[in-house]
Amino acid sequence: MQKTIWCCWFQGLATAPELVRKCVQSWRDFNPGWEVRCLDADTIARYVDLGAHVELAHQTITAASLSDILRVILLHEYGGVWVDATCLCNAPLDGWLGQAAQTGFFAFARPAADRELASWFLAAQPGNALLAKWAARALAYWQGREATKDYFWLHHQFAELIEIDPEAHAQWTATPQISADGPHSVQAAGLYDDYALARHHVDWSAPVFKLTHRLEEDRLEQHTLLGHILADHADVQQDPVSIAARPAAFASAQLCVGTENLGDHIQIIAGERMLAKLGISSTRFVDRDDEIANPPVDPTAILLNGWFKTNPAQWPPHPDFDPIYLGFHIRLSQSPSLIGPDALDHYRQHGPIGCRDRYTLSLLRRHGVDAFLSNCLTLCFPRRIPAPLQQSEVFVVSRDNRLLDYLPDSLGPTNFISHYSGSGDFVANMAQAEALLATYRDRARLIVTTMLHCALPAIAMGIPVVVFYPPNEAAARQSDRERFSSLADIVRVFELSEMDLVDWRGHCPDIGNIKLALIDSLADMATRWGALQTPRIIGWAPASALPVPGAMDDYDYCNDPERFARLAESKLPDRLKWGSHSSYRPEWAARGGLAAGFVADGETVLEIGAGIGSFRDLIVSRCPYTGTDLQPVDPAFLRLDLEKDPMPVGRWDVVVMLGVLEYIHDPAAALAKISATTPKLVMSYCCAIGDDYIDARRRRGWVSDLDEVELARQVTRSGFEIIDAVQFNDAKDFRQNIFLLRRTFRTAGTTSDVEPAAAGQAGA
Repeated sequence: MQKTIWCCWFQGLATAPELVRKCVQSWRDFNPGWEVRCLDADTIARYVDLGAHVELAHQTITAASLSDILRVILLHEYGGVWVDATCLCNAPLDGWLGQAAQTGFFAFARPAADRELASWFLAAQPGNALLAKWAARALAYWQGREATKDYFWLHHQFAELIEIDPEAHAQWTATPQISADGPHSVQAAGLYDDYALARHHVDWSAPVFKLTHRLEEDRLEQHTLLGHILADHADVQQDPVSIAARPAAFASAQLCVGTENLGDHIQIIAGERMLAKLGISSTRFVDRDDEIANPPVDPTAILLNGWFKTNPAQWPPHPDFDPIYLGFHIRLSQSPSLIGPDALDHYRQHGPIGCRDRYTLSLLRRHGVDAFLSNCLTLCFPRRIPAPLQQSEVFVVSRDNRLLDYLPDSLGPTNFISHYSGSGDFVANMAQAEALLATYRDRARLIVTTMLHCALPAIAMGIPVVVFYPPNEAAARQSDRERFSSLADIVRVFELSEMDLVDWRGHCPDIGNIKLALIDSLADMATRWGALQTPRIIGWAPASALPVPGAMDDYDYCNDPERFARLAESKLPDRLKWGSHSSYRPEWAARGGLAAGFVADGETVLEIGAGIGSFRDLIVSRCPYTGTDLQPVDPAFLRLDLEKDPMPVGRWDVVVMLGVLEYIHDPAAALAKISATTPKLVMSYCCAIGDDYIDARRRRGWVSDLDEVELARQVTRSGFEIIDAVQFNDAKDFRQNIFLLRRTFRTAGTTSDVEPAAAGQAGA
């Protein structure tokens, strides 16, 4: 687990309530081996480009919802632990989290009946499959959405995910289920109650306590439970990632190159994007090989990253350039002047030098230059959001197509791409490099490559890779080993003779710590240019735009038409709605009374959709009864998904099914399944009326749309016939009847030609 603790207070800790500051400090107090990063509106953009996912200028997104988006992106990208700013640490993470997060993911379970997990504490490995799928749903939820009424939208997206996705469900099931009740016990015990009395109701074994910043300050005294808990922690220390200064103006420039190797351009793009995170941009370009020793118009800041250099006469840079060296690589065989006396003096003046690879690091240190291993800036491209249906292709990327001759046929169809454009046009090559990165991100399932700056961006984006040394010899081969010296620390780099050793699923290593180190190094080094201004997050909606639960009288997630639409599209049963007592209306008991009139004394009854037991209570005194439901609210009922599960073992004189068929995608198949177990069916159905009924039915969660004629046709196809019907109620778009059906004989869909039981004749 990456030992980073993330939290956020948009307004900055300096203005946060005392409770928030002490909660943040508690994580530092208990976890000295971990790094606490408390982000705010001024620092978020260093780590996450929220603007790539939401448009605060056009969407109504509260700070609470924005932090929901932020947490899943941060953990997907870097891994570690997310804690809400009102979570108080009660035990060191090292003492319990390793076991709890054994699947690479952890959250406290079941904070409420309609929520599978709590989101105020989350832990994940970067790229964890469950977290990645959740992040994908969270971001998709806000695509094209102006606002939401669902305060718990992030939790509900998780619940829908594990219902839809068997792999996600399996990982969540395998995750140790630690109840959220313990962390909530301080609030449940009474924040303002006397500590001596309230402490007996607190689960002190809970490693985390979930508190709230919505406090009545005049009631917060030392003798209270909350006052006692907070007294154990000092006020927050200075946050290491806070930004207090505002920007100073300075001239800056970017590198440009005249090469055809798109890897050079990808490195420039990486540097450009990283500087933008610090609020630094420039339209001035300096040719890496032919202009760097020439005087700029004004003293100019410049980031020097990548491969240097083909023109020994143009080194070291002119003194009016103020460079930062990060991701720097020396190719000494082409330019010995890179370690000449003037160059070494220049490095010492502008160090420390962040080296792209171990070879460059060793070379500079041997000459007394202060240097460190930074790795390449191309490792900071954002991890992609998974979309398996689109990310399905295998790309083979090299300088030329010789690599294809070595690959096994079992790899299947591949797309070959050369990283050499054949042109020295810088602008065209930059556009081609941008398009290439997007292609890898959006389409690649696997990348097989000999190109350093294909492998590194792919790893950064979370794309599985197989990397080979290029098919070079002699001096070129030695240069390859120098250039690949740090990549080889991240993934194995194969010889072309080692094809039999390759796992063709590829490798996708965790580089979250490398990304964070690069971001921090650049931010720290760039302060020498002047004060920085990370692009500030602005424009989130006030909390009143999405009131906390309890203040929302107009929203019911269970009956949200949008949720019904998602369920209908995925053809999933609605376990949430039918697992809740509140979903069953008292007036439905009258429908059960009409249906009971079709059931004779002594008939064995199987009910599908037993609900809260209203029909059972009507007939259990005169009939043997078995109840089933999709998500039983009564433990006496059996679990049955009519569309997927086999019918319960046994044969029944009568099956009763009220308010169920409207939610079945294939009514004929369901009726045929029932006809194999009973000669008699009593059911209700809201038959469609008119042509403008679909939207109204979907808003109720119904997925079948049969009128009376089509229902009769489906009944006949399933092996039943309608004997009688009684109207229960109607509306402008439907008429609900209670139907008595008898099974016909020698009809497709039945399993025998047995006459109906005599008892089945009565009551009709």
